[in-house]
Amino acid sequence: MISSSRTIDPAAGLYRYVGAPVFKVVAASALDDAIHSFAKAILDLLNRSHVIDTNLHRLWHDVERERNDPDAAIRQGPHRCR
Repeated sequence: MISSSRTIDPAAGLYRYVGAPVFKVVAASALDDAIHSFAKAILDLLNRSHVIDTNLHRLWHDVERERNDPDAAIRQGPHRCR
């Protein structure tokens, strides 16, 4: 289940959610695919702008390495295996 609600404290972080509360049940694989697509889109944008070797690049490299590790895929469940 995904739950989002308005950010009350403006100093809580860089990004604030300002919309109406939303509660939605989604398949883990759909959420995983959405996160993957979003991260790849941001990384592609950074790469096209010649912004490389950011924390996001390093973090996503670690995520992809874990996704491609059969032992990690078994520990995380079948939806994590790519």
